[in-house]
Amino acid sequence: MAPANSRNSYFFVMYIVLLCIVLAAFTPTFYLRSSFPQPEVLQLPQLPAAFYVHGIILTAWFVFLVFQSGLIKFRNAKLHQRTGWIGLPLSVAVLASTMFIVLQFPGRMHALSVQLSKTIDEIEPGLATILWMDLFMGILFVTFISIGVLNRRKPEIHKRVMLYAGIVFIFAATARLSGIVSFLIEADIGMVLNNLILLGLTASLLVFDKITLKSVTKTSWTCFSAYWAAMILSILIGSTEVGKALVV
Repeated sequence: MAPANSRNSYFFVMYIVLLCIVLAAFTPTFYLRSSFPQPEVLQLPQLPAAFYVHGIILTAWFVFLVFQSGLIKFRNAKLHQRTGWIGLPLSVAVLASTMFIVLQFPGRMHALSVQLSKTIDEIEPGLATILWMDLFMGILFVTFISIGVLNRRKPEIHKRVMLYAGIVFIFAATARLSGIVSFLIEADIGMVLNNLILLGLTASLLVFDKITLKSVTKTSWTCFSAYWAAMILSILIGSTEVGKALVV
């Protein structure tokens, strides 16, 4: 079995990876928006203030996760416990801002389709699936945060569900990053690359368990299974006419 500090390094590195994905994916369309040409989906005169608030909140969330895991890696568990409560209002803000954007997004797409004289499918293919993903991931986010709080004195459960609380909303960033890579290399690999990144992020915990504990924990299997069940359900429901009608 690997030393405790070595095991804690995995979670610290994973949160850094998640933050780097967010920064790389949204630098052209959010952090340095004025310096880059924008895709059609973002071409309304300006982003509403709520979108900027959402971006700031999500960035703060990933920075917070890095900070908290860093405290454990560098053996400051007491400060980790004290500052951990900051995560509760921050997680509420993450969920609230995400759901607000989900509710606003169909209206923005309708307005943009009129402005550009295009269909919504031409502007944002798979919009219904994306919205269903947000809804299902919102449910998982609440579930993982709740389990994490209830098991805050059980590190082996707490740190695994909190990692997935960071992973659940990363799909928007991985999709954007995959699109950037696809554009740069002039190859239509965005969807495949996105799924590979998500699979790598989620499966890494299973591999980590197998290497350090010699078997995969029940918590890790449950998180992995719930995540991919939500992804598959989102695709299935979002591809039906009823599913599209309910969210678009």
